[in-house]
Parts: sequence; structure tokens; C-alpha cells
Amino acid sequence: MSADSKDPDETITLTFPYAEELDGATINAVDYVTMAVINGVDASVATMLNGAATVDGGNVLQSVRNGVHGVDYKSRCRVTTSDGRKLVRAIDLPVRSR
Repeated sequence: MSADSKDPDETITLTFPYAEELDGATINAVDYVTMAVINGVDASVATMLNGAATVDGGNVLQSVRNGVHGVDYKSRCRVTTSDGRKLVRAIDLPVRSR
């Protein structure tokens, strides 16, 4: 999964979709959301996560800010469902000045 590019000055919300795989279960917990560099350099990549993730039905929403122009990031989200499964989604996020 890939998101459109984000400007370093923007704050956006990433949406991790789980609804199609829940099969009647619910999201019990967001175990983690991480942000990592996949191309380029950003010494403060962890500061891109802006607050805690929230659950909205079958989606997990995570606010993201900052980033370095020209750097590509990957955000990963793992949840635990009410039937005990652990599900992971990932979003590639290029940061480009507009």
C-alpha cells in the first residue's frame, strides 16, 4: 500500500484498513505504529508520529507530521483482534516539497 506524497510542512492522517480481514472480529488493540526510512536519511524519523493511533471501525488512523524532502518512509501498524489474531498493514510514504 502506498500513500500520495506528503509535504514536510503538512500534518496528515494515515489510514490502515483492516475491515476486509476482520470477519466479524473487532480491533482490540493497536500494538504499535512505527515509521522507518526506506530511502534517504532522517535522523529524527520517530518524531513523524504525531500522537497515538486511534481505531475507527475497521481502520486505524495515525497522524503524521514533518519528514525530510526526498526521503521515502514506511509506516507499519500491528493490531490484535478480538479473536486473537495479529494483523499488520504497511504504508509507503514519500515526502516531497510541493
